[in-house]
Amino acid sequence: YIGQAVVNSDCCLLTGGRIGAGMAATQGAVEACLERNIDPKERIFSIVPEGMKPDFDFGTTLQAGVDKTARRIALLSHAFGAIVIGGGKGTRSEVLIAVMEAIMNGFSLIPVRGTGGEADRICAQIPPFPNPILNSAVPSLERGNAIVEMLREGHWFCDIEPVDAHYDWFQNPDMDKTARKMY
Repeated sequence: YIGQAVVNSDCCLLTGGRIGAGMAATQGAVEACLERNIDPKERIFSIVPEGMKPDFDFGTTLQAGVDKTARRIALLSHAFGAIVIGGGKGTRSEVLIAVMEAIMNGFSLIPVRGTGGEADRICAQIPPFPNPILNSAVPSLERGNAIVEMLREGHWFCDIEPVDAHYDWFQNPDMDKTARKMY
């Protein structure tokens, strides 16, 4: 429902082009595009590292960055916000980048409760959402619309403090080589 809600709100969907939440959102966005007679290549974008292909072929593929970290930075720096659905280590890295985007440019971040991984980790640490439908774990288009509306309004729901994000991204001994270079 997230992909449908994004397209229905006249926004573009940006994903990392991977199977999972990005693919599911893309499939919903394609349906919404076709219902509205919109070319999916105008509203759906998979941003992948240079020389790579997305796991699925819907919308437009853009290549950015030499590796996953650089691609994550490009992805988030071209968005006004992020919706966190499930996610593991890669999503955690994207949340840290989003925190820095929020500091520098203002940025929205909405975790989706009930989707597991990083999203549920964040939701367990923050107060309940002001809109009760966002506290439900039941997927629906109404919930997708509420999530996109909160994103468009510039809301921020995250438990990570900017100083902690800076440490995790730049000083953590497990950071990748691109982050070390940036530091």
